Amino acid sequence: VAALPDEPPASVARLAADFGTSLVVVLDERGRYPAAFLGPEGGHCLAEPQTSIGPLDSPALLFRLQLGCAGR
Repeated sequence: VAALPDEPPASVARLAADFGTSLVVVLDERGRYPAAFLGPEGGHCLAEPQTSIGPLDSPALLFRLQLGCAGR
């Protein structure tokens, strides 16, 4: 588990790759996330559309990042 840095989506993708994963879970709105993954700034980083997980009254968003996004 790591907290998302307030950096662009490509930096988050690089961090995820450093941890050996392509999955990022955003539990709530903080800084630029989850909006950065949902708009043009980070949409190119997603391998597929986000998925809502967790309870309906407080869902989290699961993002699967595309390999190679960190290089963009």
